[in-house]
Amino acid sequence: MKSKHRFLLIFLSIAIAVLLLTVSCSSNDQSSQAPKNSQTNSSKTNSFANNLAPDFNLPLLTGKIVKLSDYRGKPLVLNFWASWCPACREEGPTLGKVSQAYEGKVQFLGVIVQDSKEKAEAFMKESNISYDNVIDNGTAVQLYKVTGIPQTFFIDRKGRIVGHWIGAITEDKLVQYIKQLLL
Repeated sequence: MKSKHRFLLIFLSIAIAVLLLTVSCSSNDQSSQAPKNSQTNSSKTNSFANNLAPDFNLPLLTGKIVKLSDYRGKPLVLNFWASWCPACREEGPTLGKVSQAYEGKVQFLGVIVQDSKEKAEAFMKESNISYDNVIDNGTAVQLYKVTGIPQTFFIDRKGRIVGHWIGAITEDKLVQYIKQLLL
């Protein structure tokens, strides 16, 4: 009897956690707002604006450890995502397409949040994402204060965060931010 109650409690806890993550993922979509002078689209103040992007060491899907600071020198689009997130699935093909259009001019780095390597790789293949992706162990999410996904940070050549988008980003908005990065 105790094992049935314990199983039910664990099952309900997991179900509630998944529900909260799904709600958080979809409720953060604010894609109707346009970028404003390299500021966040969030109603909250972006405490990172024009500050150095927090550095982290995380493994790529290949297993090689990279630092965010390794990407300095070219503009960087840093996207937090997971294959189970509906809004992430919505923006994935856009990120794949735009990253290829700006290849050599702008770097892209994905941060995979609470997902398996296999599911992440399958999603990347579906979305035509070929840029680097790291598997987050909770470090990057904490450093960037990510409470819902997707979230995208725009980092200039010097490693400063100059823009932030919460929710699924459209191609038009993504290109607007990239053009600002290239100025």
